[in-house]
Amino acid sequence: MRTQSLKQARYVEYVKQDKKIKLRPLGSMQDVYDIYGDTEIKGEPIYYIVLQGGLQIVPKPTDGVVDIYGEWYPPDVANDNTEDTLSKEISDITIYLACAEYFDFLVEPEKAEVWRAKAQIKLDKYIKEIKRQMTDDVNLFNRDPFGNLGI
Repeated sequence: MRTQSLKQARYVEYVKQDKKIKLRPLGSMQDVYDIYGDTEIKGEPIYYIVLQGGLQIVPKPTDGVVDIYGEWYPPDVANDNTEDTLSKEISDITIYLACAEYFDFLVEPEKAEVWRAKAQIKLDKYIKEIKRQMTDDVNLFNRDPFGNLGI
């Protein structure tokens, strides 16, 4: 059984026909092999193992439901199809500010100021884009020529 974005399982139970069984954690696949002599055994589950963000139930159930209660990582933003100026520019702004901190650490304030200025230009571009988006759907008679909402 593969789960996505599992950070930590707090409580795992197997439910079959109104019968609930709390599954116990195992440390590794070696523990499964030591207990059963095989890692692909099927039957009524007793244990679970967290492996690389996924959960493996041991023995593997042939039917029933496994309920997982725990902590999950947020969904991956990389697969999000929404995109605005910030999602395009934030990586550059972060790198520029990191460079500024690096040059501050090296006690080179002139170079640090150059990188801060580059980050500020990107940030100003983002703010300008947001203000434009906020006024795009506002009636032209209520639009402030300076980009503010309303007059």
